[in-house]
Amino acid sequence: MEMVKNRQEKVKNREVDGFGKDYLGLLLKAYHDEGHSMKISADQLVDECKTLYVAGQETTNTLLSWMMGMIINETLRLYSPVFAGFMRVVDKPDRFSEGVAKATNNNPSAFMPFGMGPHTCAGFNFATNEAKITIAMILQRFTFSLSPGYVHSPFPVLAVRPEKGVQVIINAL
Repeated sequence: MEMVKNRQEKVKNREVDGFGKDYLGLLLKAYHDEGHSMKISADQLVDECKTLYVAGQETTNTLLSWMMGMIINETLRLYSPVFAGFMRVVDKPDRFSEGVAKATNNNPSAFMPFGMGPHTCAGFNFATNEAKITIAMILQRFTFSLSPGYVHSPFPVLAVRPEKGVQVIINAL
């Protein structure tokens, strides 16, 4: 409500010409509508702001969760932490954009970084959620860039790892 009061004060004190052209400004204009054709109550104004915040936050969270899931799937596809013998890698990262099932033509054994069926890893959901949270926390605190001497060299030992170490430059935000 403080934002609402601040805008109302600025209009009242003639510091600005109107309430603004953003969503809150349009709601305030409707709240103060003298013609009463578009008038809304204070409760409606608050409810609209809450709805926008909650709906906006939910859709953003969902988007980021799907995006991070795609990043994790692509990383698992290219560099599985579990050595599974001979692996074939095909460069089509966008094929996961509509889900793993569609990317693999509904072949359940085509992509199984955590196993499948009764042999599915019990920690699958925990591991992917932990990875998403960890990535989010790291990206909030650091920036990353490739080292000038970067050489791409995946090396399968027990798990696929970089042969020459992780060659990135990390800076705190």
